[in-house]
Amino acid sequence: FAAHWNARCRPRAEGDSPTAVKEPDVSVEPAACLYRPEQHFYVAVTDVEPSALRCVLRYVNHIDPQVTTSSVLHVYRAADKYQIEGLLGVCAAFLDKQADARDVNQVLRFFDTACRLGLQDY
Repeated sequence: FAAHWNARCRPRAEGDSPTAVKEPDVSVEPAACLYRPEQHFYVAVTDVEPSALRCVLRYVNHIDPQVTTSSVLHVYRAADKYQIEGLLGVCAAFLDKQADARDVNQVLRFFDTACRLGLQDY
């Protein structure tokens, strides 16, 4: 996700500002590249709900996504998008366990959310 991920970087020279972002110098060997904690690269994920992305990251790091009835379909869509088969199974099992066919409001909410997210499976 970092810019110039395949280029070699230039070591910081004396007097360089630690926050200045410089173009990499491809003539320097990779061993001269140092981790610079003051440089941050951000990736914008605009098509996944923040709560769903937190669940996905929690699943990837801890295998415990902590999905809720309000976020399960958003998490399912994110897992489908990023091809995380285990999380798809967790969401499907959660829906099978939590969905009550007699609760019309809940079924309509799930149906509405699934339609808005473009999920044909649920």
